[in-house]
Amino acid sequence: MEGSVTGGVIDHVIVGIGINVNQKTFPPVLQDRATSLSLACNREFDRLSLLTEILLSLESLYAILLRDGFSSVISAWTEYAPMLRHQITVSHNGVVTQGLAKGLSKEGGLIIQTNGEECTFFAGDVTIMEM
Repeated sequence: MEGSVTGGVIDHVIVGIGINVNQKTFPPVLQDRATSLSLACNREFDRLSLLTEILLSLESLYAILLRDGFSSVISAWTEYAPMLRHQITVSHNGVVTQGLAKGLSKEGGLIIQTNGEECTFFAGDVTIMEM
């Protein structure tokens, strides 16, 4: 996720997700970490139907954001985020930082604790190191 806030007002938010839908095999480097919906649920999925449901959910969440403000998004994310209280890496602009995922800042940045300090990231690729 990436975004911009000016004077407490959201200018824009860019959200990107990756979902392995019907993939059955992964490269050796990912075999211990990656899965797919098909492997997890033991069935095939219609990708167009799945995309439709995801977009409808995002539209609903966007309406909640407009109605209730960003704090509602932070609450929902915190409730469902699997990375919280786990070791993660954040890769951004060629720099990899490892630390403990603590939560989201009021501006929506991911807070991690590393080397006794808290760092906030507003963009990057996140990998959960252990669960």
